[in-house]
Amino acid sequence: NAKLIILESRADAEAKVGADGLWIPIQDSTGDQGYTASWYVSKTVVDEEAEPPEPKTPVVTPDDVEFFLIPIADGLAVRASADFNAELIKRAPLNTEFGYLESRADVNKKVGVVNQWINVYDASGDQGYVAAWYVTRKAGTPPPAPGSAAKPVTPPAQPKPVTPTPPVQPKPVTPPAPIKGLAVVPTIEGLAFRTQPLVTDANLIKRLPLNTTLEIDEPEAQAKNKIGVDGQWLKVKDSSGKSGYVASWYVKLATGASSGESQGGSLNLRTTTEGVALRRSTVVNDQSLIKRLPDGSIVIALEADAASKVGVNGEWLRVRDNSGAEGYLAAWYVEKA
Repeated sequence: NAKLIILESRADAEAKVGADGLWIPIQDSTGDQGYTASWYVSKTVVDEEAEPPEPKTPVVTPDDVEFFLIPIADGLAVRASADFNAELIKRAPLNTEFGYLESRADVNKKVGVVNQWINVYDASGDQGYVAAWYVTRKAGTPPPAPGSAAKPVTPPAQPKPVTPTPPVQPKPVTPPAPIKGLAVVPTIEGLAFRTQPLVTDANLIKRLPLNTTLEIDEPEAQAKNKIGVDGQWLKVKDSSGKSGYVASWYVKLATGASSGESQGGSLNLRTTTEGVALRRSTVVNDQSLIKRLPDGSIVIALEADAASKVGVNGEWLRVRDNSGAEGYLAAWYVEKA
């Protein structure tokens, strides 16, 4: 029930009494002056002609006191703009120290007020907006504002002299034995290659890419009756000679896989490793790459002396794949199909 004397106009003070988030300048009976929260006071009748006691010291307003802001709840949202739906930049834990990018007077008016937002920054330099009713003041110096002090620049280290080394020549690849009989290729990506003709996780050897050439490992007459038939399995070999089973309804006959040449007399070739590069030129760089071909892909040579280059290190072959794409392949990564 302490009586306090207001130090502003009666109209201004009466408009604030009982309102959340507002402050009233006052003086107590000892002459001390300061500010009190308007939502914790009520009006009383006093002698209007009574003179207030002389103040002990000059009035210090909240705008004169340096402070920083801290959350009153853990995980306070820092957002890209003053809106609940704005992008979330981060969540700040309790005791995070925020500086503010607005005037101290404006911040004082907003702290604790519902539906007000304050533009802040933290010690890491992250900036954004926080709900004013979830922060409080704490006396002290705010963290340095972003960009207020330049970080010392460490001069770059001098590069060590590099002794050039000759490029590593690719090792010659020993091509697998050519397919002599009937061959098939998958009609889907990731066809399962299994140890037994049934579907379980335990019998999966690997999954095969499209256009992988597989040699039939059972009588041809028997195999031809199964190709493309639901519920049937084919015993086959991959390019490494590994034997296993594939679902016959997911394969088709390989074009030219057993003949060595296409109908037009052009040489059919097969890639011998995974990811062989098809390039626009014989220069190896990112710009020349058209695509990468899976192991066992069939391509057609487009030059007359292709047969003499097959498997030779340092030679390149101009070819066309089954999609019609034309380019160059490293000759040491193909074999005659």
